[in-house]
Amino acid sequence: MSCSVDETKHIKDRQCVACDNTQKHFRVGGTAGQCIGCDPCQELQIELENVDFESLSTETRQYTKNTGYKVLKIKATCVDLRRRQLQIEHGTLKVINHDVCRDPVKPWGEPLPKWHFVDRNYECKKTACEKKCSGFPFMYSNGCGLSVWVSKDTNPPELLSSLSLPITPADWRVVTEGVCKYCTFCARDSYNAGCNKGYGGNPGPEGQCLPCLQQCEPNHFLHHPDKDAGCHDPAETKRATDGSGNWMTKQNYECKRCLTWVHEHGNIYTVTACRRNTHYTHTSSDLKIKDNVVPPMPDGDKPYESGPLRKTFRSFYNDKRANCLPGFYFNSKLPNCNLLPQGEAFKLPAEYGTDVIGYDDYNPGCCSVCTSCASPLEFKDISIWKSCTGDTMQDTQNHCMEKCLINDSGFLCFFNLYDKS
Repeated sequence: MSCSVDETKHIKDRQCVACDNTQKHFRVGGTAGQCIGCDPCQELQIELENVDFESLSTETRQYTKNTGYKVLKIKATCVDLRRRQLQIEHGTLKVINHDVCRDPVKPWGEPLPKWHFVDRNYECKKTACEKKCSGFPFMYSNGCGLSVWVSKDTNPPELLSSLSLPITPADWRVVTEGVCKYCTFCARDSYNAGCNKGYGGNPGPEGQCLPCLQQCEPNHFLHHPDKDAGCHDPAETKRATDGSGNWMTKQNYECKRCLTWVHEHGNIYTVTACRRNTHYTHTSSDLKIKDNVVPPMPDGDKPYESGPLRKTFRSFYNDKRANCLPGFYFNSKLPNCNLLPQGEAFKLPAEYGTDVIGYDDYNPGCCSVCTSCASPLEFKDISIWKSCTGDTMQDTQNHCMEKCLINDSGFLCFFNLYDKS
C-alpha cells in the first residue's frame, strides 16, 4: 500500500521503491508511473493529506473490505524556489523569508550562501557575485550579497532604501544581485587589481588604486598586458567615463627578461632593442658579424606625466628585424638551430596573440642560402615561388621548373611569360 499513499515512490520490478534517481524525485501518474524532477527554478514541496481509503487504487483496496477509513497520503508537487518578499508591517516596509538555491540533484532548495546570487536568467544557478558583471571589464555588482535590491516589471533594480510608501508589495520582486557599477578609477601610474573581487572584504569589490611598478632588474623590461607603458600611458579605450581624467587600469606591470629572438606568424626575427639596451648582433651585407645600434626611441628621454623615462618601457614589440639577410632563410635542421622547442610562449599585449620567444645568442650559421633558379634552363613557378626575405623558416625560392623536358617525341619546352629570369 505504500506506493499508493506516497508520491515520492513508484513500482519498479514489482517493488515499491523511492524515486532516488539523479534529478528525479517524485512520481506522476499511477503507482507504476515515471519519476520526474522539478524545473531548475523550482523545488519539491511535500504535503500530508488525509484521504479516504476508498479513494486509493483497487490494487490497495483488495486487501481489505473495511470502509470509512482515512489514511495519510504524501503528495508531491513542484513550486517556485523560495525567495525574499516585501511586506508592510505597522506602516514599515520589511523583507521577509529568505532566498534559496537548488542543486539539481537534490529535491529541495538550500539557503543562498553569502556573496552569491540566483541567476534567474540561467536556470536559477547559484552564482558567485563576481560573475554578475564579468562581461564588463571594469565593473562590479553593487551590493550583491549585501544590500537589498528590488525590481518592478522589467525595470532595472533599485535599492529598497530608495522606495517610499505607499507601494503595493506584490508588484515588487526582491533580487539577489545589484546593478553593475564602475570600479574605482585610477590615476596614471596606478592600477586597480581588486576590481570585481573581494566581495565581503575591505575595500570591497570596487577595489582600490595601488602604485604600478617603476623599474625592473637589469636586462628586464616592464611588460603590460594592454600596451607598452600601459600603466603610465594607458590606451584611450581605458579612459574613465566620469570625466575625471582617470583610467580603468586593472593590471600592474610584470618584469620580463629581455629576449634575443621571437617567432611570430611563422617567421623568426632578431630582437634589436629592449628597454635601454639598443645594441644587437647581426650579419651585415658583406656577410660579416657586426654589432649594430638602433636609433634612439622617440622622446625616450622624456618622462610620461608621472614616472620614469619613456625608454624604460621599451620592449621588443616594435624593435625586431629578420633573423637572416634577404636571400637567406632560417634553417632549423642545421646543428644547434632547432630553437622553437626550447622557446617559451609569450602573450602579446591586447589581443595580438601569442609568440614564441628565446634567449639564445645570435647564430649566423643557422642561415642558409635560398635556391636560385638556373636561368635559362629553369624558370620560377610563380604560383608558389616567393622571394626569401630573411625571416622565413623555409626556402620559399625552391620552386623552379625546367624549361625543357625530354619525352617520346623529343624536347617539350615550357615558357613562363611572367618570369623574366
